[in-house]
Amino acid sequence: MSDGVGAVAFVGAIDSDGRHGGNPAYSPAGTHFQERLLAGLAAAGVEVSQVFAVRPLPSYPADPRLLLPSGRTTLLGRFGVALLPFVNLGPLKPVSAGAALLPRLTHWLRARRDARASVITYNVTNPPGLATVLAARLSGAKAFAVVADVQVPGAGLVPDTFFRRLEFRLQVRTLPLFDGLIVLTERIARDFAPRVPYLVLEGAVPEELIETARREPNAGAPGGDDLFTLMYAGGLSDLKGIPLLLDAFSRLPGPQYRLWITGAGPLQTTVMAVTFVLTLIIPLQFAVLVGVGLGVILFVAQQSNRLRVRQLEFGDDDRVREVDPVATLPPHAVVVLQPYGNLFFASAPVFEAQLPKIEADSRGSVVIVRLRGIDEIGLSLIAVLGRYLDDLERHGSTLWLTVSSERVIDQLRAGGLLDRLGAERIYRGTEWLGETSRRAHRDAGQWVADQQ
Repeated sequence: MSDGVGAVAFVGAIDSDGRHGGNPAYSPAGTHFQERLLAGLAAAGVEVSQVFAVRPLPSYPADPRLLLPSGRTTLLGRFGVALLPFVNLGPLKPVSAGAALLPRLTHWLRARRDARASVITYNVTNPPGLATVLAARLSGAKAFAVVADVQVPGAGLVPDTFFRRLEFRLQVRTLPLFDGLIVLTERIARDFAPRVPYLVLEGAVPEELIETARREPNAGAPGGDDLFTLMYAGGLSDLKGIPLLLDAFSRLPGPQYRLWITGAGPLQTTVMAVTFVLTLIIPLQFAVLVGVGLGVILFVAQQSNRLRVRQLEFGDDDRVREVDPVATLPPHAVVVLQPYGNLFFASAPVFEAQLPKIEADSRGSVVIVRLRGIDEIGLSLIAVLGRYLDDLERHGSTLWLTVSSERVIDQLRAGGLLDRLGAERIYRGTEWLGETSRRAHRDAGQWVADQQ
């Protein structure tokens, strides 16, 4: 199999030290997959002579390291790994990792042009697959991608945000540029790169199994020959999609489905303990349903508890300071609030509790709620804003909003708040960060002065 195969480089997200310390961004399955792939290539006579990788870390501030330097490590005692430097901050992480990879990989491939070098990358998100393709094109080399999954924003674990949608578009537009793909399911290749040659990796989810799971349930009794068992092995946390898995499993019709879960994580103790106790006192299928419901409730509670409201203070030197919001709304003041987190029905009471209280002397003030970067708010949140507006207006104050999403505008209109506020109290965001909030803050200051 090695006949005609030249020098091979591998690009991935692996770090032999990352598996320690309870790192939530570290995927044992993903690292094992990449290690086995490297070992399998070596066993087939294709020796990977260089590995470029990013460290799997949660973004700052979840991990205190903001700048990650370059480094070296070893995998399986035989593969030398060049660790790429990157800025560990949101969307800057893949951009900086790609910028670090491009010159290094290009130099490596060009130095081995006579050896018919090629490169294999694992997934195409971080480092971005576009950097791998560009390095290959600049060097006259071949580029191949191993694609385990394609995360669609809003359809699973990935939130539907601007940067996630941008990342998704870059990913799907990069896949057709590769010279070949190795995919876990045929649908990935057919849907995103139909003209690119591909191999389906054996051992992944076959189409027949998916079709079998979709079939109408038989009338077989639990415990009979008609049982269909699904098994999950991995971390038990919302990051790994456990609440989504439990919710999906609860929607399967019929009594013949079984779900086996093995792993550890934040949701393990509560969900597994309650489910186990219930299996001793009620039928198994009802105990599983209660466990599913409990997992969903815990997930919702975790998401709602993550909501935080901060106050923005605008300085004369164009700097913005972020502080805890004032406990009580002062008179003749402009207060700008920025919520962070998911604004949905379960977080509405959390959001309301963090708003400044309105007292008898809270007169002639403006509260501006900045909704930039928020793509959806529910009717429960709109009701909270409506009640807060009522309270403000009773004290001679008012509520303004800055909004950057058309969907949020439509939801405000559906909830009746758009008509109440009017166009003059809703500021539309632009591509310039802070521009709309500064304009709203300036206009609100003039409004306050006019009330005095």
